[in-house]
Amino acid sequence: MSPRPCRSANRCSDLQCLGCVWRYCRFQAIRILNQSTGPLYTISLTIPDPSPEGFRASRVELRNRVDYLRRTDLRWRKCGFHGWLQRDGTVRCIASLGMLGRGEVEKGLERWSATLGPEIGHDDLRVAIWGGVKPSAVFKEAGGARYQGIKLNIWPRRDPVRPKRACSPFLSHQYEADPMPVAF
Repeated sequence: MSPRPCRSANRCSDLQCLGCVWRYCRFQAIRILNQSTGPLYTISLTIPDPSPEGFRASRVELRNRVDYLRRTDLRWRKCGFHGWLQRDGTVRCIASLGMLGRGEVEKGLERWSATLGPEIGHDDLRVAIWGGVKPSAVFKEAGGARYQGIKLNIWPRRDPVRPKRACSPFLSHQYEADPMPVAF
């Protein structure tokens, strides 16, 4: 905890400061809602090694698995996961499923014993994030930069942006003109 009081001009950004953690939940909720493409659920993943090093390895393996599933089934492209390592060794996530069903996600992530919780409403998202990042639940990393070392983010893929071609009235088929007569 910071020796100075945490106020708007003076943010401590400490993982144990309830005001700063609640503010972090608001910013994460806004980011997730801006990118979500379907219903939101809580999901719990069990990792084999709950240490920070083991979490980093599991995070890479999970990312590779989701990338593989995205290549094999296009519906996985709209799926996203946002999670935090807990003190009990699990990763508590908020999942945006897109077009996927609950069973498909649990089957696709069965290596991590994925367990989907109830659906989260948009108004309850901040409280659900609080459940994963509150000081009594989140893994306390020594010397970490806030949540960086204990956070998992797999954002949904966005559709590629294709620029529109400039349409000239002379090239458009909506304007039909008779051919010019040719004099010989």
